[in-house]
Amino acid sequence: MKDIYAGSVEALDRALTETRRYALAPSPRKSFLEWATDEKNVKLSIETTARPGKFKPFVYQRGIMDAFSDPSIRIVSVVKPTQVGYTALLELYAGYMMEHDPSSIIFYMPTDDDVRRFHDDHFMPMVKNVPPLREIMRWVGEWNIRRTERGSRITFLSAFNVKNFQSHRARCAMIDEISSDAYDPSGKTKEDKISAAMERTGSYPNRKNILGGTPSVKGRCRIWSWYERGDQRQFFVPDPGTGEMVTMEFGDRSTPYGLKWKDRDAETVVYRFPSGVEVTEREFDRDILPHGDWIATAEGEPGHASFRFNALISDMPGADWPTIVRKWLNAKDQIRENPGPMKAFYNHVLGMPFEDFEAKKGLKSVHELQDLQVSYKAEIPPGVNFITASVDVQSGDGGWFAVKIVGWGYYERMHVIGYWELRGAPFDGIQEWMELEKFLRRAFRDEDGKEHYIQAASIDSGGDYTQEVYDFAERHARRRWWAIKGKNNAKGKRSDSIWPKEISVTAKGKVYTVDVDISKDTMFRRLHGDPTARNAVSFPLETLPGSVPLDAEYFVKLTRERKVYVPGGAGFYWSDPPDQEPWDTIIYNHVTLHGLRSLPGGETFKRLTGPDPEDVKRSAVNKAKRGGISRPADNQPESSPKQKPKPAARPSVRRYGVRNF
Repeated sequence: MKDIYAGSVEALDRALTETRRYALAPSPRKSFLEWATDEKNVKLSIETTARPGKFKPFVYQRGIMDAFSDPSIRIVSVVKPTQVGYTALLELYAGYMMEHDPSSIIFYMPTDDDVRRFHDDHFMPMVKNVPPLREIMRWVGEWNIRRTERGSRITFLSAFNVKNFQSHRARCAMIDEISSDAYDPSGKTKEDKISAAMERTGSYPNRKNILGGTPSVKGRCRIWSWYERGDQRQFFVPDPGTGEMVTMEFGDRSTPYGLKWKDRDAETVVYRFPSGVEVTEREFDRDILPHGDWIATAEGEPGHASFRFNALISDMPGADWPTIVRKWLNAKDQIRENPGPMKAFYNHVLGMPFEDFEAKKGLKSVHELQDLQVSYKAEIPPGVNFITASVDVQSGDGGWFAVKIVGWGYYERMHVIGYWELRGAPFDGIQEWMELEKFLRRAFRDEDGKEHYIQAASIDSGGDYTQEVYDFAERHARRRWWAIKGKNNAKGKRSDSIWPKEISVTAKGKVYTVDVDISKDTMFRRLHGDPTARNAVSFPLETLPGSVPLDAEYFVKLTRERKVYVPGGAGFYWSDPPDQEPWDTIIYNHVTLHGLRSLPGGETFKRLTGPDPEDVKRSAVNKAKRGGISRPADNQPESSPKQKPKPAARPSVRRYGVRNF
């Protein structure tokens, strides 16, 4: 590097004058889009992108970039799916404001880890890709405050700490993943953190607030609420059959438009427009997408541009149409037992809040759950094919057993037989375990006097009596009385199945490590779902001798646990509050059922909890009457697609593209 101070005092004075002139030079006032697409400013490296060289924004990114630098727009809110390049826009806009339009910026993310990850994995590589910015950066001070020689500054802060919404001032606030619970009101004042963050820019006449987030659950989605407050821009493309501007929608089997494929073959996917014209993804990218544009669909608040779009228009790797179809099929296959993949599909692919049954109908109250109680007229009601048991070993009050017996019918319909609390004083010998054995070996009778014995039982080993549970299960292994423990999943994650492929052998004994979260997902949905559904849950109106009355207190404990959504739309986990034995024993019985169905000889139990044979017979008869015609698979084109007839003179997309629109 040349020594600019060599020579004389005059040389030093000239250097200082040149530096001062450079620092105070007026901005050429390029727009963000113009600045970012100038290779002198931004040159992407192979280390940070699969498309090194000049930054070439996707067509749908251009409208968002224009809104970022539009001085008449004070608020930009973006409902974003994944795999659309939104993060790249944020990091480059930060670089634009620091190098080209010197400004102060506050960048909020949910957690400290999120903040550090963005700084290290996105901001620092961006600085490397922007030579003019790299030349003026000052690498001094704390890592989360970066400054330049032109006076611009960016501060990275976590939303969890309420103090981060105080005392800071900046011209621009970038607030990312605002649907995260990290932005929930907290502290003594319970102040809204989004409003508090935007107030940090309030003293600047040229302020800018950028809100972004992946949607979560309908009715509890903060970014969606902000989108509805703006002018609600959507990305429209021309229908090749009519020239009318339409949005790209995933669709479903009932809609004549959307993605369509044959059987379950994702590679056959095409997009069918409302006019009936079908195009491949290559044709869409080449001939239609370049002619798309953002169109506001509402008046909205003045100065507030809001955007939403889905991954169907994305050119990013991992967002191609066959991949989207495979994600849909995977989510659809699991929806009954695990709604997580379907929620992720709505949030991350469609960019839409997921409307689960809670959002649609709400949860049942205690009194509504008590309406599920019916008179069995016997210990075992009609419709039960076999019974199982679960045991929750408690440590409090000297130790006791919470035991629940349930019956299983076709369609996995659960009939709760009764709930017992077997208490010993003190819980320090083998007598209590002998009493438990005696109870689990007893018979329960149905209306015809037929005796039903417990086919399997699961005993929770996660408390203070782990060794005793292992020993008890080992002694009664031939009766299928199993020691279980819950799998330690990451928050929001689920396993592939409830029951493990093999038993775990520890120093204390043998145990089955089970995914109780999947069972909780399933039983929570059934408990609060349609009471007339074939897989609904029923409870006895009468109390069996020695059992706990199923009164209001019982149902309060049954409904104590709640979902907790992971920041960033990454699923949910269960709150696991204390004193909820009635609920835990429901879950352990569902786990037990899957244990029976998973082990050798489980085909019998699969059959006894599968479709009712009478229903299967009726379905076969009805199908024969229809001539063997069945409904097509989801999104699969009908055998005779309902398309508008094409006029003879209408050009095809393959030949003419969209040049005549």
